[in-house]
Amino acid sequence: MINLLYITLKALGRGAVSHELIRFIYEIRMIAVNGECPDFFTCHECGREDNLYVYSYSRNGLCCKNCAANVYDGITLSGSTVYTLQYIVTTQLNRLYSFTVTKEVQEELRLVVNRLESIVFDKEFKSKEMLNLTI
Repeated sequence: MINLLYITLKALGRGAVSHELIRFIYEIRMIAVNGECPDFFTCHECGREDNLYVYSYSRNGLCCKNCAANVYDGITLSGSTVYTLQYIVTTQLNRLYSFTVTKEVQEELRLVVNRLESIVFDKEFKSKEMLNLTI
């Protein structure tokens, strides 16, 4: 966790990646380090590893295109967003902030992160409110 914080602060100092993306990456990776991150590699319903398509709020995981019909509360994700989520939770720390994403992917990441936060954290943080004012 300390190493994650250290490389995150370094990334903020370099300024090559937007602060909002850094926040999303940090929060997803922090949740993964704590062991509370959903499986972004297999369908929550059938176990398939391809055509992952929908992030389900109630199942807190991904569903493939075939199982998406059973999901009433999910958000549709692009393949790039699914890949980005997989990259964030598995890559080495020294490469964690070595990429940027499109606005579409960043918006989808925002939706996923907001949902993860509501599941993992039992309260709102004042520091997050302050960050939202500056971002």
